[in-house]
Amino acid sequence: MMALTMIAISVLAAPNILSSREYHRAVQSFEYLESVKTAQDRFRQIHGRYAGDLSLLDIDRPEPTFFAVGDVVIGPSGSSDYSWSLTLTRYGDASLYGRYTVTFNERGFDTARSTAKPDLIPTTNYR
Repeated sequence: MMALTMIAISVLAAPNILSSREYHRAVQSFEYLESVKTAQDRFRQIHGRYAGDLSLLDIDRPEPTFFAVGDVVIGPSGSSDYSWSLTLTRYGDASLYGRYTVTFNERGFDTARSTAKPDLIPTTNYR
């Protein structure tokens, strides 16, 4: 009976553990992208435009472990003076969430272009 109870608890707890683990991985992507945004803002103050390449930025965080970092995309005008965006894509299949993306631009978190489910989005500073 005790073994069945332990199995039942494990089965019920597994989704919460997986969800919590994925949330912390998603937070890592938001922190990295916030660092990119800050570095882009500094770059624009110095050079009068946004950087079209991450190697030009002084990003103070390492790339997130579970995400592929895309290329900086210069805004619709084609000019780095006005806008940029960067998308991180979750490697593989994120258990309950599948593959998802997190995108930032010059204004911060881009909800329209991100596919991360709401429960993976940190409530502090990003909504």
